[in-house]
Amino acid sequence: MVKTQFKETAEQRGIPFAEKGMDIEVDGKRGIIKDFNPRMNLDVLFAGEKETTSCHPKRETVYFDKNSNVIADFRNTAEFREISEFKEIGA
Repeated sequence: MVKTQFKETAEQRGIPFAEKGMDIEVDGKRGIIKDFNPRMNLDVLFAGEKETTSCHPKRETVYFDKNSNVIADFRNTAEFREISEFKEIGA
């Protein structure tokens, strides 16, 4: 089976369960995953918006299955805080 570019990027970003069209919440706003962008962030179309927004796949994000059950929750995770703190120190 050939992997799509989307699936390869999802695996590289640590969210192998992600799919185009999946419901997501970022910073408390609900939207739909449209694709990955060249920066390897998710392009999310938020409710009521006409343009997608680039979103880090693990920064304050919640992923939902087709029945609106939470399948991954990255809100307030130590993993992202550590990455952010490292970047701030190294900047």
